[in-house]
Amino acid sequence: MKHIVLMGEEKQDYIVDDKFKLSYFNPLKYLPFSEFANSSNLDFLWRNNSKNSGNIQLYKKLLEDFIERFAGVDIIIATFFNPFHPEWLIKNFLNTVKIYGCIDDPWAIYKRRINSLWAFDAAFYVSPSYDCGISMKDALAMWGVPINYWWPLSLYNKVSLEHCKEIQQSWTERMGGIIYVGNLYGSKFDRLVEFKRRTGKEFSIYGRWPLGGYAGFLGPIRGRKFFPYRVRSITNEQRRQLYLRHKICLNMHLSDYPRETGNMRMYEAPFHGLMLLCDKAADGWHESIFKPNVEAVFYDDIEDAVDKAKFYLKHDSAREKIARTGFERFCKDYDADKCLKLFLEWASSVQVKLPLLRNNLG
Repeated sequence: MKHIVLMGEEKQDYIVDDKFKLSYFNPLKYLPFSEFANSSNLDFLWRNNSKNSGNIQLYKKLLEDFIERFAGVDIIIATFFNPFHPEWLIKNFLNTVKIYGCIDDPWAIYKRRINSLWAFDAAFYVSPSYDCGISMKDALAMWGVPINYWWPLSLYNKVSLEHCKEIQQSWTERMGGIIYVGNLYGSKFDRLVEFKRRTGKEFSIYGRWPLGGYAGFLGPIRGRKFFPYRVRSITNEQRRQLYLRHKICLNMHLSDYPRETGNMRMYEAPFHGLMLLCDKAADGWHESIFKPNVEAVFYDDIEDAVDKAKFYLKHDSAREKIARTGFERFCKDYDADKCLKLFLEWASSVQVKLPLLRNNLG
């Protein structure tokens, strides 16, 4: 049985298929994410470990605790971000398989990813596209990580008999129009404001926005559009109930132009029986996740998104047909447990690289 440690909220160890023992290590118990957000700060924390600064000592404690708990682990997976200095990782876990999770790329690649990839034996990614003309798979190979894997970001959406019954019941109970659930990020704000302006009461936004949800009122101060609405924060259960009562889920990625695809919302929508209305990716990579106009609807820009949203609100049977087909596709290919097991099988096949370095250090 292979022992695998992932980064994330700590929970009790558990066994998968009698083949994998999964453990979790939470770096955020020691330091906030901002301390790991760029490579230069990670380097500072590690190289100055003799200083008495609070954060430096907390980082030193993080590394010591990890060694104490996982010195003999078979596989280390930096699931959402890598909290370990690459040189420390090589020196202390030279013969351990190390896999990097490229979750928030392309935006993080030159902030905290590129300087650490060399220390890892493989990587997984969630966006099949990196930029126009190059896939994430090929980009990772270009950066020295040819062993890589696409892991769909459907981590928390598990198909069950109870859930399927709930979805079947929901088809006749969806009175809401269009919904978007998400926090406030960059230029997404202006796109959401424009979509709201043109769809009015048919469109509802929820999420953890600053200033108690009133951040949109201050948009012009930051050079953004004016958004005179409060965005209400909701719990996970409230989100689930809202998803079950709406017809269409608007989705968008961080880039202003077709680039990345496959964020968490892209899977949440069909899982909850919503018709996914999503922006397009570079080189059509969104089509590898859901079939256009069959399992989801994709748009070129906000004007196109508004037109398509209004069309499918008027043509409910066409909207429901796509939503049903999208839900079926999710159940077939993107169930969280199924995707996890496939990933673990792949991860267990990865071999330690850097044979020359191992000869020098081992």
